[in-house]
Amino acid sequence: MSKGYVICISALFVFMLVIAGDLSALTLTIDSKSNIYGAGHSEPPAPTGNTSGAGILPPVYYITENSPYILTFSSITGLKSYNSGANWWDAEGYQIWDDSRAFPSWDGISGMETNSFQFLAGVFLDDNEPRDPAPLSLDFGPTGLTRNFTEVSPEIAQLFFIGDGKTDSGLTQSFFIPENATRLYLGFIDTNTDVPTLLPGSYFDNVGSVTATFEISSTPVPEPSTILLLLTGIIGLTGYRLRKGGQVH
Repeated sequence: MSKGYVICISALFVFMLVIAGDLSALTLTIDSKSNIYGAGHSEPPAPTGNTSGAGILPPVYYITENSPYILTFSSITGLKSYNSGANWWDAEGYQIWDDSRAFPSWDGISGMETNSFQFLAGVFLDDNEPRDPAPLSLDFGPTGLTRNFTEVSPEIAQLFFIGDGKTDSGLTQSFFIPENATRLYLGFIDTNTDVPTLLPGSYFDNVGSVTATFEISSTPVPEPSTILLLLTGIIGLTGYRLRKGGQVH
């Protein structure tokens, strides 16, 4: 067999090991009533006193991978409605305001600044139930990180924007998992937007769900175009070596 062929095949094998690494596809379905502020608690909060608007506890993935690791989303599909089906939105939600609004922290879970609404959000927790004081709120509004950040490093109990897990140009966003994180919760921020305090609530008329497929890896996941380019180069190099090289006995 040609030495060049062996080298190229070996390089391809190593490359595939690197990008596969410790990746494994994981899936959670997030009901539209999933109250992200209920993460780590025994019941979702109802700070306005309307328990029917509290929604349900958000789904959880128990993190067994050791730090440092990176969370990425390969697919987030489905639709949800905040008004009994009158309007439907995907995981990105919609930009309801021109400027940022501050969703408050509640019961140990941080708030968030954003001009969007009804988007998929996440929060990492350790083994403890969240308790005040909550971490500072991250700003995903037009003057902050925006929805088009490429990476973010949230703290324990600090809410972060996910949306569809990609920038508007289609780049995969990376979420760095904080040290000591043992749980990942996915859910939605809902509230009565007419109330200035924007306290969590109003989940009672939500319908639909989204399904998130995600991976946890020790290195950032290459974009498909990057993988294709590298594979093309390796295959091209293999063909060149086969043409130029002789047989090695």
